[in-house]
Amino acid sequence: MPIAQQQPNWQAFVPPGFILEGRGLRRLNLNGHWVEQATYSDGLASYSVFVAQTVRAASGTPARLHRWGAMTAAEQIRTDGLTHVRVSVLGSIPLETTLQILSSWRINGT
Repeated sequence: MPIAQQQPNWQAFVPPGFILEGRGLRRLNLNGHWVEQATYSDGLASYSVFVAQTVRAASGTPARLHRWGAMTAAEQIRTDGLTHVRVSVLGSIPLETTLQILSSWRINGT
């Protein structure tokens, strides 16, 4: 099955009415790390969750929040054992929903 149709190996809150529209992986030229993107939509609004490996180990730091008109973004470093990832949520959804998605993010099986 193509990666765009597979469920991610992580989970997070999905607001009612939203479905997975697409998923992709790409390698960053800057450091060679992979970035995964999953995009969700309810037909009107949409948001994406980006998960990128990072070497920064400051897990548990407060989420960084941004708002540009109807767009919101939040990101936070998470640690699962020895793996450090930057989780970012960006979309045309309320800030509270963005934070709920970010705070509920987990690697499957944890």
